[in-house]
Amino acid sequence: MPVTQFAKHVANIFLQDLDVPISAMPFLAADAAVKIIFPDLKFVMKILVDFLFSNRKMEFGFNPTPYRVVIEAVGGSDTFVDMVYNTIDPMIRALQGKVLTVDMLHNIRLKQAMAPRTWYEPNGGYLDFVTYIQSSEYWRPYVGQSNQPIERIPQHIRAIHNGSENSVHYYIIKQGNGSRRANFIRLWPIPFPPNTDKAVKMVFENFLEKIMCRAFQSLPAKTLELFFGPCPQGQYSGMGLNIVTPLLQGKELGPQIRHRLIQSLEDSSDPEIHNWPKIRNGLDYKTDRQSVKERLPYRKHMSVKDYYAALYQAIESNANLKESLLIQLDDNSWGTFEGELLDIDSWFQSISAKIRQQEPTCQAGFIAPVGTIEASVGIILDLTPLREYNVQDRTVSLPWGLRESGFNELNSIIWMYNLQKYVHIPGSFQVAPPRPIDRETLRTATRQLILGSRLRVIIICGDSAQEAALPDNAPLKKVTLSLAEMEHDAWIEISQHKITRIFIRAPAPLSELWTKYGKEAFQLTNVFRFVSAITDLTIFPSFYESALCVSLIARKWDDENNSRIPKAEPTDLEPLLRVWLAAKGFSYESDLRRLAEAAGGSLRYGILVLSLILPRRKILHQAKRLPDSKIRRRGATDPEVLFKVKSLLKELSPQNEGVDASNDEIQECECDVDEIVCDDTFKIPTEEESASNTSQDLECILSADTSQKEALIQPFTNRLTLVLGHRYDGRWEPRYKSWTAFIRHGSISVKMEEEPKNGCWVQAELSPIGTRHPQVWAKATKDQDPGSRLAFRVSTRSADGHETSVIYPTINTIRGCFRANTLVDELNGDDYLQICQRPRRFVYIDPRNKSLLNSYPILQAFINGAYIDDKGMVDPRRKRARPPSNPVVDEKPVRKKSKLE
Repeated sequence: MPVTQFAKHVANIFLQDLDVPISAMPFLAADAAVKIIFPDLKFVMKILVDFLFSNRKMEFGFNPTPYRVVIEAVGGSDTFVDMVYNTIDPMIRALQGKVLTVDMLHNIRLKQAMAPRTWYEPNGGYLDFVTYIQSSEYWRPYVGQSNQPIERIPQHIRAIHNGSENSVHYYIIKQGNGSRRANFIRLWPIPFPPNTDKAVKMVFENFLEKIMCRAFQSLPAKTLELFFGPCPQGQYSGMGLNIVTPLLQGKELGPQIRHRLIQSLEDSSDPEIHNWPKIRNGLDYKTDRQSVKERLPYRKHMSVKDYYAALYQAIESNANLKESLLIQLDDNSWGTFEGELLDIDSWFQSISAKIRQQEPTCQAGFIAPVGTIEASVGIILDLTPLREYNVQDRTVSLPWGLRESGFNELNSIIWMYNLQKYVHIPGSFQVAPPRPIDRETLRTATRQLILGSRLRVIIICGDSAQEAALPDNAPLKKVTLSLAEMEHDAWIEISQHKITRIFIRAPAPLSELWTKYGKEAFQLTNVFRFVSAITDLTIFPSFYESALCVSLIARKWDDENNSRIPKAEPTDLEPLLRVWLAAKGFSYESDLRRLAEAAGGSLRYGILVLSLILPRRKILHQAKRLPDSKIRRRGATDPEVLFKVKSLLKELSPQNEGVDASNDEIQECECDVDEIVCDDTFKIPTEEESASNTSQDLECILSADTSQKEALIQPFTNRLTLVLGHRYDGRWEPRYKSWTAFIRHGSISVKMEEEPKNGCWVQAELSPIGTRHPQVWAKATKDQDPGSRLAFRVSTRSADGHETSVIYPTINTIRGCFRANTLVDELNGDDYLQICQRPRRFVYIDPRNKSLLNSYPILQAFINGAYIDDKGMVDPRRKRARPPSNPVVDEKPVRKKSKLE
């Protein structure tokens, strides 16, 4: 028996009777080193294409039709493979044929980290290779993709920092007890043309992710064998951290299918990965993917006495706690504080210095608690995004929504559990969870802060925050607090038979207003209302709930109005909206159907109108983030619809005829959704359009244009080919040592020392809107011209596909500027009717296209091409002296210029 196997055998026997994780034995983790030879990417791509066109079936009902339609539409297998291959980062392509090592991957990470905007490009893929500081050979691959990597990578980072275990990816990192690192590198970006159908994106992205799962062997061995056949080196590593094949992305998988996929990890030779299915089954697993159909209870009014009664009921359920307390249903239940107040500044300086000494490589800066040590309410947070607020000539950083909810420097104290600033993406693209020594330091420091304060209620937001706030030796008793028919974990600290402090668990503050966060918003309202009641703190407790309702009402109506989603039935409404509507008197389906009828048949529109006519109430926070509109729209809503909806509201909810008097017991400055002043820097993202549901839809999108309307727009496949890149044979002119490729609206020419044997690869690059491309093609463009975003990347490649040179050609004429503007418009999907009415453009209409010209006479002026000047005047293209057969832009013969040059 080999030494390492013998050692593992002995250790397994030894650990059977001990509560010691396998990861605690460094030589066991390092023993399972990964040895992977990076494959020929085009070769494995063609294998996958063959699989997609074969009759072989997957176990889980995979439908290959969308993949076949897209591949055929772009020109077949070879063209599709070339397109996909060209999107892969050159440093990743350079790995082909090499044995992958940790140092090799770190070199790529460090090079990419030198480009700060690496993750800003949309529709990208990434690799997280997990490393172990106790072994230079240990690494585990995880491949992912996102339409917004700049948002997805920070989600991974927050989960890792906060010690998540809800996936094998995070679990393996946490098992290192702070000695394992997540290391992110970019694998590809795909610069899709604007308005690309989601199904087309899905095909390219899922295909690429699947290829990278094969290249890094991040899927279980059996899954890779199904698609790619046996491993040429004998067997696949089985050390990967992916479970579900990317080709199933976007498909709902039932619990049984997911269970079978997870069980496939048991074939791994890594003992931690092998044990993950058992670990996962044993966890009190709480999925983040809450069903949007999960019902939320309708909230009933609760007075201060009701909240104290809920607290008393929670205490009564704990026999030991009940006996040790002498509690009354009023604020006399609080015990007295002992000890002096803490100097929070000295405390922060001392603790941050200690953490910095323990972890010299810590990249994040430190951030002091915000608030006063004399406050009665505290909020301790897991790692979460922050935004800056200007307060009395200084800047404070808080999660969005807390200050809008009424928490400020005078009534609360808010701090990060690790006292570190939120870093969107670390400059090194590397992250690790806290080490045990750091966690112990934070627990001790947090206890010092709480004991040295006058905090009565501490709101705990996250697992790491809970670990820091609730040390094992603290005199705490756990209870279950029931608020609005939902249970919340809470802990009671007692002294001299009275309550000293209450700790209550709450969701993290919302950083995105998505439908799936409805339950979290509801729970935050519950907790904030409870805190407001028992501490007599005046806040706006339902801010997050109201903000999310605003987002849902506006976004869903916009989706319906633009035919992105069908009209909603009452059962289609999001649970949080049902709660909001019930509070306004619309509790039953019959009420909602009447609302839809009053609004002309659209329930979504009826809800929007309802939000506009509700009584106005004073907003607690006076500072507005957005100025009042200077334009008041009158008559935007049909007066008859307004009257019908208002009448229905008065019938179902008579109390809404006017502004309600303030609640005498809870001074809560409530306001309705239309009164929320949204943060000008808070992003409310727009959900992507639905993917095409049928192969006929895709064929319509991707096929050559046939209708007159479609003939006005450049075919999608032409635009896709240009932005993803295409190989051109071009024409070589020895006299000028130049190579020219003829593209739409002109040609591009580059100087070269010798003729490229296999032509050149030409790809259009678009910089972000409002940003001039540093390698702009048309030098005469103004910054406000769309053409200022356009550049052409011309590259030559060796026989094995590696780039040998990259050139960005330029053109200096004003006509080149106009052509560039038009080309960018076409890439955006604009049609000729739109383009021909814009200044500084060039439009070409083929005279043979009689049906188009007869249907749209305005295009007659653009037969054989015409320019539109700065004033919008059309200038037909005139015949010019015949230029050299293949001139270089900067070496054209001198001739008389037209007024557009």
